Amino acid sequence: MGLLYAPFFLAIISGVMSEPTLVIGVQGGDVLLPCPCVGRDLNKELKWQTENKRFIYKSKPHEEIYGENYTTRVETFWNENSNDCTIHLKTITEDDNDTYGCIFYKAGVYTSQLINLEVKPSPTSVSLGNPESLKDNPEPPKPSREKFIIIPVVAFLLVMVTLGIFISNKEGTANY
Repeated sequence: MGLLYAPFFLAIISGVMSEPTLVIGVQGGDVLLPCPCVGRDLNKELKWQTENKRFIYKSKPHEEIYGENYTTRVETFWNENSNDCTIHLKTITEDDNDTYGCIFYKAGVYTSQLINLEVKPSPTSVSLGNPESLKDNPEPPKPSREKFIIIPVVAFLLVMVTLGIFISNKEGTANY
């Protein structure tokens, strides 16, 4: 069991870890967890796991192993491009919020790329009010026309009252 995490700990000890990349996904959607791995040793294993030790995927020459609950949720691309160790994580949930590590062997040391995955609630999970009212009235409510009439009328009356006060004050001072 301890040997399973040895590459991750070696990468930490050797200091060959990058700053985490932030990836934001929507619950129920898919995300790409990027991991450029130019120059990796194709004869050594490539591994994905979370910071809290959840095993995602491991690739050895001629063997691929998926973690529990990831067999149908992870798609890889290095068969087309061995310099791209990105994974496509499908149907993400709140449980997928984590820091992921892409660990591979390059130039004699294990190297790690870190990705922080932040899963946001799906827009469809936000309440939109009464769905029946949306069926009857598909357009959003328009502002009342009364507001457009009342505001100019009130402004006009204020101007007239102000002018009336100003003129009466001026006439009152002219009589003295």
